[in-house]
Amino acid sequence: MTGEILRAPAAGETCIITSWPITREGRKETAGVALHSADGQLLARAHQVWIVMSPPAQLV
Repeated sequence: MTGEILRAPAAGETCIITSWPITREGRKETAGVALHSADGQLLARAHQVWIVMSPPAQLV
């Protein structure tokens, strides 16, 4: 996960969080996220790489 804070929101400030998938390659998924003020100013952004674990084996 990497991120950049452009401006920290004030305590109690209303914010908008947006996230979206970027790519999926097998079990590896990449996503983005952004934090905006209520008037649309970009406050922070980040990029994450996730590895999806395989489902647990079923007991018989």
